[in-house]
Amino acid sequence: MSLRWMVRVVLLTCLGWALPAKAEVRAWLDREQVALGETVTLNIEVQGAGVAAPDFSPLDAEFERRGSSSSSQISLVNGQRSATTLFAVSLQPRREGELRVPSILVGGERTPELKIAVGPSPIDTGSGGDVFLEATLGASEVYVQQEVVYSLKLFYALSLWDGQLDAPTGEGLQSVRLGDDLKYQVERAGRRYSVIERRFALIPERSGTLTVEAARFEGTGLERGGYGGLIGSGGIRLSAAGKPLTLEVKPRPAGAEEPWLPAAELQLDSTGESWPAEIRVGEPLSLGLQLRAKGLLPAQLPELELPPIAGAAVYPDQAASRDLSSGEGLAGERFRRFAIVPQKPGTLEIPAVRLPWWDTGEHRQRWAELPARRIEVLPAAGTAAPSDPGAASSGTPADKESFARGPASPAYGLPAWPFMLLSLVLAVGWWLSLRRRALQVSVPAPAAPVEPSAAAPDLKAALREGDAHAISSALQALAPPGYGHSLRAVASALADVAQRDAVLALERHRFAPPGIEPASPVEALRAAFARGPVWRASDAGAGRAASRYPPLYG
Repeated sequence: MSLRWMVRVVLLTCLGWALPAKAEVRAWLDREQVALGETVTLNIEVQGAGVAAPDFSPLDAEFERRGSSSSSQISLVNGQRSATTLFAVSLQPRREGELRVPSILVGGERTPELKIAVGPSPIDTGSGGDVFLEATLGASEVYVQQEVVYSLKLFYALSLWDGQLDAPTGEGLQSVRLGDDLKYQVERAGRRYSVIERRFALIPERSGTLTVEAARFEGTGLERGGYGGLIGSGGIRLSAAGKPLTLEVKPRPAGAEEPWLPAAELQLDSTGESWPAEIRVGEPLSLGLQLRAKGLLPAQLPELELPPIAGAAVYPDQAASRDLSSGEGLAGERFRRFAIVPQKPGTLEIPAVRLPWWDTGEHRQRWAELPARRIEVLPAAGTAAPSDPGAASSGTPADKESFARGPASPAYGLPAWPFMLLSLVLAVGWWLSLRRRALQVSVPAPAAPVEPSAAAPDLKAALREGDAHAISSALQALAPPGYGHSLRAVASALADVAQRDAVLALERHRFAPPGIEPASPVEALRAAFARGPVWRASDAGAGRAASRYPPLYG
């Protein structure tokens, strides 16, 4: 034999060793006869390890796959190593009769075709049978975006091992589950049933005729003899289907106000602290708005807003919402708090708040309303009340005529100037008395000023940097106990008039309404607090009175 032929023989021999042996495949069913609703397991065994999972999709024509698994086993016998891979898939027949299990490609080989006989189901899933479903709607006609309660009841006369009850579906419908399942027993046609009742809220998103698809139940039951069926055959597969339902959805009525809120009930309330009879400029008022509705989700409720308020700045807080739904139906709540800061003295009027909604029970437009409120606003502390420009021109035409005629009064024939002089003296004395009382109340005996070394370094640093927010925080931290921590409370605790005015200017600067930018108070603050704050004498009661209201941003 030539050298060339010897090389060819060696190469072919090595190649034969390198090629894997053809995988041996066998397939079998754990049972050859089952009842409709039961499952059967198809097992496929392949010699070798690392074999890719087969494609089971050819089985879907006659069977419903209920799960699959795989395992590998390696053994060593007489020094020879062998590996086996087992694939298993659980199948539920789709119909009665003799069904064909098609060939499956695995490891380069095909399994043989198998056959299985499927008999009728031992479980009656019709109405009045062993397992059946009933579905009802709370109303057959609703408005668009109005909830309708969908009740689904599963009746079963044998023990259930597990199961799945699908949620209702339909084009143009949103489904929300309500509460927990209800479980009870009933008697139908002389037969005892256990019942699982599940409720949903359906929200139609468009008008017209909508279809609620038939509900389905899939589960596993036990044979009437007890647990033997579950252990021996994996349980009895159960399935039941309800009937589709039709829902008529009416469009939004013509002339209905925005926003569109179809609800069974809707309430608009105000919450918060009791309001005083009067307030000063710059002192905040707290007002909370609460909106509750039955038949609507929180996401369907509008944002709460206050109308514009003349003479005041409004600072809304973050809105909050809460889902109050129960087994009876949907319910939602929205809440928002507002801080109202008067900007000028006079009568502050907070307009009424009105919100339209559609009463689905009475089929008419209704309004939720909060009445208007009024409160007297006094000038800021330490400022004089503006004079009445009409006071100088008040008086009857006769009085003006008499004054024009001169010092003699024709009514009495006596000179008028002594009476005028006396009235002027009395008015000046009365004004000086009031001024003296105001000074005694608003400017008590000052305490000793704080030396610069005793002043908080945070305040000095904030004044040096000119940061209004940092200055506010430092002053609020330095305020004596009992006065509160708002800027207005800090001002009331200061004995120095210049310092009080500077703090009030800082408050107006920080909480100015949108579009208004007051002059920066930093220079005035630096000048007033150059030697540190000068606090009033200790008076906890006065401090509490000065801070009747909570801070705007505590």
